[in-house]
Amino acid sequence: MRRVSSRWGGKNQVLLSTSIAESAKPTFIGVGNIVPHCYAGWVGGGKIIQPGVCGEETTELIPNGWLAGKLEGNKVRREIDAVALNAGSKSIVNTILNREDEVSHLAIGDPIEAFKQGVETAEKMYCLRGLDTRT
Repeated sequence: MRRVSSRWGGKNQVLLSTSIAESAKPTFIGVGNIVPHCYAGWVGGGKIIQPGVCGEETTELIPNGWLAGKLEGNKVRREIDAVALNAGSKSIVNTILNREDEVSHLAIGDPIEAFKQGVETAEKMYCLRGLDTRT
């Protein structure tokens, strides 16, 4: 593990896998899947970095709270995204699976924008109709 600077104003530093911390950051691509998550709102995007390749010390700094299916105003997701961007995440490839566990959609591109677009698609597949998970 290696310490790298964080968006938390220098008081706390991100403890990150050495192989990621020393990688060629412009070529870093996060690969994952988008599904609902009880704290982060949705798995995917920056979660491949935080908590994926971060140390326990960093993960413990992320606040907890039950926010399944919620992105807007989600402090957990905001911190996850900040750590991922700080680690050098430049793009993602995230799958969205159908009920047969087949890839039905891909979210590819910017780790924040592509993820948000992927979540919009996933909401239509995984969330109850008429239930607004963004409030």
